[in-house]
Amino acid sequence: MTSMENLGMSEHAPVAVHPPWRAGQYVTYVLERDDGSWVAFALRIVGQAQDGAWAIEGNFKTLAGECAVVFRADPKAPADAPDVTPVRTQITRTAPPIGGFAARPADDPTTSTALAMNVLGVRRWPAALAALSTAPRTVNYPCGIARTHLLVTPGPGHAQYHDLSPRVMVTGVARLAIDGARAPMTATSFGFRSDDADAPNLYDDFIDLSHLVATEHDGFALTYPATWFLRQAPDESTDGVQRRYYGVHLGGVSCSLVCSVTIDRGAHGRIEAEHAAARARSLRHLPNLALREDAGMQLPAGAWGSAHDYVHPVIAGVGYSAGFRSEDGARFALVDALGCVSKAHPHGRAMLASYDRVFREILENFRFRGAGTL
Repeated sequence: MTSMENLGMSEHAPVAVHPPWRAGQYVTYVLERDDGSWVAFALRIVGQAQDGAWAIEGNFKTLAGECAVVFRADPKAPADAPDVTPVRTQITRTAPPIGGFAARPADDPTTSTALAMNVLGVRRWPAALAALSTAPRTVNYPCGIARTHLLVTPGPGHAQYHDLSPRVMVTGVARLAIDGARAPMTATSFGFRSDDADAPNLYDDFIDLSHLVATEHDGFALTYPATWFLRQAPDESTDGVQRRYYGVHLGGVSCSLVCSVTIDRGAHGRIEAEHAAARARSLRHLPNLALREDAGMQLPAGAWGSAHDYVHPVIAGVGYSAGFRSEDGARFALVDALGCVSKAHPHGRAMLASYDRVFREILENFRFRGAGTL
């Protein structure tokens, strides 16, 4: 409620389904189907053009792969027409289905973009704004959402139950389910990320640390939350070592997380040198980073791991690193995960504990696969 009041909103006089859009706002969702399949996606407001149209970046993941989409949201669109349209779609990763599911049209990530348009469209409905004036119901959803306003709309052969919360950035939709329970699509994180030092800190930023799934990349597999999208940087080659980097940066003003995988390939001697140098760096006592005596990770033979606590007057954090060599000795992988949160964040302690649990699971489940193309 403090965040809503800072944005000029109140429960008794709602003026919008969600906080006013601004570049840097984000939200993530996970859809869970009855057959065990799922869709995960993330939306981020990129900016606004001179004609008033907004650019929204979307990333979508299913059992079969990932795609990236750029949406255009036109505030001048007629009230009876969609204002959000996809303008560019790109497949960013393909993988064999995981968990024994056969590939189906529903597992094509490009067909999942309609889910984003569904939740983005709710914000323009007069009935959605009216629903915010009704008595809230008690729920237990991610990001500390304990109250929502229910909006039920007819669908083809079913009813759609929308749980609305003006705290949820970008959409205002905390959860959408068929007939109240089937195929729930839940907002798993939201917030505001800005490089502006004067950006308001409402302590209403979150990082999704749920729904860990095994994800196959070129040459390795890693288990991490479904709404994380590790992107590959251009390859580099120096001193006989070919290097490939994958990374993701998550969070907002009051919490932040970086997870990365660096793969080095080269002659055995050069890879052994990279392995030894990375391990030596991981064991150093660095400014604001206190090395733990026991990282608490269960890693395969030949791998090493370390953990540090971030020491700062107003910020708490934890970082994990692990190094792995392939069986043929031609590849070395360094996996890093660092998460920080403001000590003033109302959910900071729980978030910090989740960092520890999730980071260990991510690093413990790294595996080389095949030879890769690096």
